[in-house]
Amino acid sequence: MKEKRIHPIVKIFFASAVFVSLIVVIILAMGYRYITYPEGKFIGIIKNNVPYEGHIKYATGDEADLYNGMQLKFENGNVYEGDLKNIVADGHGKLTFAGSGNVYEGMFLNNQMSGKGTLTYGNGNSYEGDFVNGKREG
Repeated sequence: MKEKRIHPIVKIFFASAVFVSLIVVIILAMGYRYITYPEGKFIGIIKNNVPYEGHIKYATGDEADLYNGMQLKFENGNVYEGDLKNIVADGHGKLTFAGSGNVYEGMFLNNQMSGKGTLTYGNGNSYEGDFVNGKREG
């Protein structure tokens, strides 16, 4: 009677599947996730069920890196520090514009200056008041 052997390709396939499964388990155990939100996609580390550190690609096409669960560094060099809702600036925060040196501190809604805030221009002048959809109001 002839002894049946497992083909070497089958052995390689099985070993590869086990290796990939192990890598996935390790990545998940470290807190890495890929999450889709209405505002865009996040890949990175989750802490307490909230995005903490990773990369964001917004539905608008913009991209940003998230640090410490409260700092966004956008591709254009702008930096936001403050409250987030999922992956967008929402609540109180500070936005520093890379090109102009302008700084806005105040309320945000869906990644835009919205509500009460102060915009200090690079030349030292400032506007304090209401903002709607990222623009001064009044």
